[in-house]
Amino acid sequence: MALANHLKMWQRHRGVESLSVVLQHNGDMQWGGFTDSIVQLFPAVKKFDLKIPSLSMSSSYAVKRMMEPFQIWDLEHVNFDLEEVNKSAVVVEILKNMSLLKGIKRVNFMDVSLTQNDFFPHIQDISFYSAEFQSLKLSGHGHVAKTVELRPLQSGGPIRFTVPEIMGKMRPLLHQ
Repeated sequence: MALANHLKMWQRHRGVESLSVVLQHNGDMQWGGFTDSIVQLFPAVKKFDLKIPSLSMSSSYAVKRMMEPFQIWDLEHVNFDLEEVNKSAVVVEILKNMSLLKGIKRVNFMDVSLTQNDFFPHIQDISFYSAEFQSLKLSGHGHVAKTVELRPLQSGGPIRFTVPEIMGKMRPLLHQ
């Protein structure tokens, strides 16, 4: 009987419309294969929450491969909480791929460790790819008690900040 229950876990669950996943990173984890499996197992998801406590991806290909399967879902709400991001290019790649998903999108980058020199060249891409997001938050490490939300709280419209405004907001989070 235990084997039958175990095998049932790996069958499609068409009735699941809300899914919350916490991915603990394993150094050799094949992100794409794992996310392909999630989408296959839960084809009817409308609300998706993803938390990755230690995002150590450094390549655009790895980010794309992880996120591409989620485009199949007819999502209504998408929430990502991603911790320990240390490259602006990874932030851009996540926003780029997340912008392709359906539904209302929110992303929170926590414990970011970015330098001003790394962040500055990516400001326009960050603004462009997150323009239709409901919210984009970036928070520094624990010793920096600052969260930057690149959206006015009362606004439902696109993010519309100038480069100097964004740099001014981000300055407390950036390392020299």
